[in-house]
Amino acid sequence: NALKVSTLVQYLEENYEQEITIDTMANTIEVSKQHLCRIFKSELGMRPVEYLTNIRIRQSKRLLLDQIDLKVYEVGKKVGYNDQSYYGATFKILERMTPGEFRKLNMY
Repeated sequence: NALKVSTLVQYLEENYEQEITIDTMANTIEVSKQHLCRIFKSELGMRPVEYLTNIRIRQSKRLLLDQIDLKVYEVGKKVGYNDQSYYGATFKILERMTPGEFRKLNMY
């Protein structure tokens, strides 16, 4: 199980900018969706979708600060969010501020 989870983690780290569903994740390590969620939670203490969200927000924070020429919605697209509103809402839930506020606060 640890090897399967580690394989999936590597896949998510390398492909987070693509559309990745729970089906994609399960197929990647050749288990059922239910089994995937069970082993992932037991190994890492969170659901696989939460893990993917954390990767995407971490990468977006890096892009917000490193590529200031990119608009916020472009950063969202680069990390796998096609819906700007969803990206902003997800970012705000995890970081307690919008991507724009994060960029302003950390640029100076």
